Amino acid sequence: MRLGIAAKLGLLLAVVGILSAIVTGFYALRESRRLLVDSAKQELLTATQVIARRLLSSRDEVSRNLHVLASQPETLAMLTLPDSETGARVATLFRSLMAAQPSYFQVRLIAAEDNGMERVRVDRDEHGLLVVAEEDLQEKGHYPYVYETLALPPGADYLSRFVINRDTGVHSGFGRPTALLGTPVHDGQGRVRGLVVVNVDLDGIFTLLRADLPPEFQLFFTNDEGDYLIHPDEAMSFGFDRGRRHFVYEEFPDTRVLVERAGEAAGAESHVLTESARGRYAADPVVAAFIASKITVASGENQVILGLAQPRDSLVARADSLGVVIVQLVAGLSLLGILLAWILGRLVTRSLLALSVTVQAFDGRRLTETLPTDRADEIGELARSVDRMQRQIARQVDELEDRGKALQRMAYYDLLTGLPNRRLLMDRLEQALASVGRSPRHRALIMLDLDHFKELNDCLGHDAGDQLLTEVAQRLRSQLRQEDTVARLGGDEFVLVLDQLGTADDPVGARVQAEVVTDKLRRSLSEPYAIEVREEGAAPRVHIHRCTASIGVVMFGVRPDSAGALLKRADVAMYRAKAAGRDGGSCLDAGEGTVSMPDQPRPATRNAS
Repeated sequence: MRLGIAAKLGLLLAVVGILSAIVTGFYALRESRRLLVDSAKQELLTATQVIARRLLSSRDEVSRNLHVLASQPETLAMLTLPDSETGARVATLFRSLMAAQPSYFQVRLIAAEDNGMERVRVDRDEHGLLVVAEEDLQEKGHYPYVYETLALPPGADYLSRFVINRDTGVHSGFGRPTALLGTPVHDGQGRVRGLVVVNVDLDGIFTLLRADLPPEFQLFFTNDEGDYLIHPDEAMSFGFDRGRRHFVYEEFPDTRVLVERAGEAAGAESHVLTESARGRYAADPVVAAFIASKITVASGENQVILGLAQPRDSLVARADSLGVVIVQLVAGLSLLGILLAWILGRLVTRSLLALSVTVQAFDGRRLTETLPTDRADEIGELARSVDRMQRQIARQVDELEDRGKALQRMAYYDLLTGLPNRRLLMDRLEQALASVGRSPRHRALIMLDLDHFKELNDCLGHDAGDQLLTEVAQRLRSQLRQEDTVARLGGDEFVLVLDQLGTADDPVGARVQAEVVTDKLRRSLSEPYAIEVREEGAAPRVHIHRCTASIGVVMFGVRPDSAGALLKRADVAMYRAKAAGRDGGSCLDAGEGTVSMPDQPRPATRNAS
């Protein structure tokens, strides 16, 4: 039996249609997998960067606490003329800090004299905080963290290597992963008298970091040589302490380049996006992102490497569901092509080619509106299936973008108040300083913190404190113009940037404007707050709270300055205002000395229910 041209063409069209469907399905599945994996890698990198910034923020917080302790007069007095009464006051300071920071194992004051004799030591044990008796204090002058910290200039910090704590007499910190941070204490003549050192619980810090991660994410942390310090398998952590070293590049070979750069000078942050299907990941491959961060303080480590990994199967599972749809689509198209090819002819050919071009042109974002989805035949069914596939992929890409935007917001905004955080504040300050040459107008930087905020937290709990901080943020926003900025540094500290105050040749007018704004802020903040208090077993009640704020103001915008220097000046001005009286006036730094700004009468600070 000889086949006619129509039959041959129909058969040819059927074969071409089937092959086109298979090729199109394979391409769509491959591209969807690639898009999902690439997007997930970038998401992992963003999440890793957020975790790294939180880790750096934790270290900066420890440094700030150390500097506060080192700057206390009682600390220096205990190093120069020690006595039991002064030691008791210093121990009280240490206990207060450790009560607020559960990740601290130990805080010590060590003298530069007497072979590094401990003057005051507060440990954490299973019963709480323990002030070590004088007869149990030890000499520590032979430890690197002591003599290397004593060699630092004033205000500098030292970070030890990350180790398992084998130091005797550390109570609950013994045998736990730890890092020691220290800062020297100098007298008025610049002579080093001793140091303050804190033992930090690494497990506790990383437990907090893991809390915000999805359950399938795996967290890694290594020293500059690539030894695992934190690993999902605890047997791999601190292997060098047990005589067996486990290196990150053994599981993730691409990270070797990060380890080899450990000795290079500090520069831009280095990162690696990689996959692993070896060793413990042979059966369940993972996608991972690693970041190498240089340590910028004096330290026994050059850098640390932080990484996040996610099972690859969880990333491509959504693409696999598309694969089922594609396989069904190919099978249906093949059957229809065999049965109907002899009557479809050129129409089928044109339609299939149009669909193939449409799918290949789909980039995962822009939907194709020209598909013949309104047809009632098989071509219409095919078009609707392609349309569903496009919308499903586009929906998944949008979800990945939304998650990336959420992570970006976490990096730049405070989660509690919604205000810009320190990172975004520094960026806006740099922009304001960069515009000084183009627009030399006066600006003001205001730093404030709430008086007696800790007492509210202690009495009514952190939920009440969060309500107060949220309300304070709303009041600060309501008092500023759209072009001004209000940010939260952390805790109860807020920073405001007032833009365009007066002209370059009218510093007095600019200062008056800053005083007016500061007075408005003080009056607004001193208004009563209705705090809802919930106690177990009792109905909610409203607590009327009043508070004041210590305010420091810095004028800038005419002479060049740096963002860090402005914040430091504002911080100094704020603490001068606090030292002058928590319920007193503000302190203004106009660049030519610090002056007090008069206060308006307002009610005394007290809590009332």
